[in-house]
Amino acid sequence: MKRTVFISHSSADKGIADQICEYLEKHGVPCWIAPRDVTPGKNYGAAIIDAIDECRVFVLILSSESNKSRQVVREVERAASTDSIILPFRIEDVQPSRDIAFYVSAAHWLDAAKHPVQEQYDELLAAIQGWQKADQPSESAPTAPPPVPASLAAALPSTMPGARKSLPLWLLLLIGAAVIAGIGIVLIYRLNPGAESSSGLTTTSPSPELTPSPNATATATPANEPSITPTEAPTPTPSPTATPLASIRLKPGERLRGGSPPGQTVTPLSPAPPPEVPTPAPPAGPVVREVAASSQLNSEYRPNYAFDGNPATGWVPKGSGLEQTLFVHFKTPAVVRSVSILNGDGRDEEHYKASNRIKTLRIVLSDGTNQLLTFKDEMRMQRFELKTPVTSSWAKFEIVSVFSGKTKRSGIAEIGFNEDTPAF
Repeated sequence: MKRTVFISHSSADKGIADQICEYLEKHGVPCWIAPRDVTPGKNYGAAIIDAIDECRVFVLILSSESNKSRQVVREVERAASTDSIILPFRIEDVQPSRDIAFYVSAAHWLDAAKHPVQEQYDELLAAIQGWQKADQPSESAPTAPPPVPASLAAALPSTMPGARKSLPLWLLLLIGAAVIAGIGIVLIYRLNPGAESSSGLTTTSPSPELTPSPNATATATPANEPSITPTEAPTPTPSPTATPLASIRLKPGERLRGGSPPGQTVTPLSPAPPPEVPTPAPPAGPVVREVAASSQLNSEYRPNYAFDGNPATGWVPKGSGLEQTLFVHFKTPAVVRSVSILNGDGRDEEHYKASNRIKTLRIVLSDGTNQLLTFKDEMRMQRFELKTPVTSSWAKFEIVSVFSGKTKRSGIAEIGFNEDTPAF
């Protein structure tokens, strides 16, 4: 039987994990749970991998014990690598460990630590059933081809469905003889140009005058006629236009030129190349695979906006931003020597000063590197060198302190990871 849900738990939480499994299966959702579903004699690790690969939904029983379990961490990592739907079910008032947080920070949590457990069971079941409906392909019954109308069937060849029976043999032979005769005449004219005068047949010579079609772009002419070259309309030279601030790409350490209120534009730093000659973008450091955050203010301030190259957009968490975290996972491990960050609201100076700006930010990399970054209260990309170059597969940022503004919310407009050495 194909399972739908994999239940990941610490052995210390087996009691509540079994209750969840019993509840879901009672309502028609088949589950896989260890050690119940491990086939006797099969390697335990292989059984876990096969089950996670089979199940579409991964329910994580989150507790202080599962935070410490290396087996649970491995199961969560495997589920993330197979694009499973991860649903954390928190049974204690704890935050996920550093090893788990990256994979579950952006997921919808079910909190059973302070609410009646039965209510959360119902919510978990509804979430799983919702994902099941979303995954089911729409099925439509195959439709039979429409019948061929009688008037059309009478004119169809005999080999097509709905056609009438074959023509009489004498008529087919007559048609075949006519076709062969026509082919023979064409071949005679091709091989012997003088045959048309000796055969008694007359042909009409083309008129020596050429009348070019008004829609034709090129017309073949005889050798003794002058060729006609169409005249092309001159291509207008585009006039320089103002470029919105949002379209200017920042370089690490580059200061913004003034800025403008929303709806106005600023002059670009350099004229844009013509569309037909695109300028390739320089390497921008590690390639970002996925981004997640502990929270976001609303859909206009998503975490991935901190990596879109646009200073007018960015990530803004809920509240003042303190202790909020931003996670980024690289496509492949890469050497990171420094990081460049434009913090706060990057639209213009007025918006920048009106909101909270980050004062200190902690960066944590996958090798365990932990470094505190201190900002100057300036609206520009600020570059921070790591103490030593790091080969990392992910990075985590945590807001530690802020410069206060009128709008009590903090954010990050842009982040860039650098593999090069500083040029200044």
